[in-house]
Amino acid sequence: MLPNIHYPILVFLTIGMTMFRGSCDDISLLAMGLKFNHKLPESFYRKLSIFSIDYCLSLCYNYDIKIIEIAEVAIGNVIYMGLYLEPMKGN
Repeated sequence: MLPNIHYPILVFLTIGMTMFRGSCDDISLLAMGLKFNHKLPESFYRKLSIFSIDYCLSLCYNYDIKIIEIAEVAIGNVIYMGLYLEPMKGN
């Protein structure tokens, strides 16, 4: 999605957390450059979830996209985020 942003856009994210597994999923692992050929222990996902949200959000800067504003609401085990993204000048 990020390479296709050429104008300001509002993006909504839903991040669910379970009791056994944090918010880190296989897509987040791939975004962080981690690929495994076997199933990982659940504790691994929980520990990586601490870093996965920040890391994935920072990927915007690889595509010259600024995060202008983030609004976040947590309800139970779910986090809802709205991000206002804008390409940097010259894009």
